[in-house]
Amino acid sequence: MKLSASNWIQIIGILVSTLSAIISLVIAVKSLKTSQRSIELAANSAEQTKISTYNANRPYVVAYTTSIETGMMSMHKYLIIKNFGKSAAHVSSVIPLSDLDSANKERKLKSLKDFTLAPKMSIPIIVDSNFMDTIKFEIIYNDLDDHKFDEIFEVNFGFMQDIKYATASKSNLPGGFNELIAAINILAQQIQQK
Repeated sequence: MKLSASNWIQIIGILVSTLSAIISLVIAVKSLKTSQRSIELAANSAEQTKISTYNANRPYVVAYTTSIETGMMSMHKYLIIKNFGKSAAHVSSVIPLSDLDSANKERKLKSLKDFTLAPKMSIPIIVDSNFMDTIKFEIIYNDLDDHKFDEIFEVNFGFMQDIKYATASKSNLPGGFNELIAAINILAQQIQQK
């Protein structure tokens, strides 16, 4: 059986249209995969933006120490609990994981629980100026959306022991003033230890 010219034209037309359909289908599938990847990238980017925004605005409650040289025969050392974040934190507890100085040893900061720290707000706790230990503190707090944070900070109370402070001149003070300041400092340390 011999095919006529019109049959050949029909067969070629069918093959061309089938080939066009296959090529169109391949292009459509590739476009769909590219669109899916774009959607996934956009969703991932949106999620990363959401996480970055949250991290930029969440509370960051930290424990650290600082010392203040009064220049009048005394130095004061503090444990600071501070919210460095941009939103309020509800602090459940601040727990020293080993003994603090003698004044705070018995109390163990038990009263530092269930309170709110506003952004940039800090709580100073006076520490014996001779206390040089390194202590770990566990701070448990929540943000306003009730996301819980449980963080541990290592605080070295002796980190500035070799630093020389500038002191105020005592030579211009009236007679007996240096002795009065020394007596007040001794009383303050005795009160602190009780």
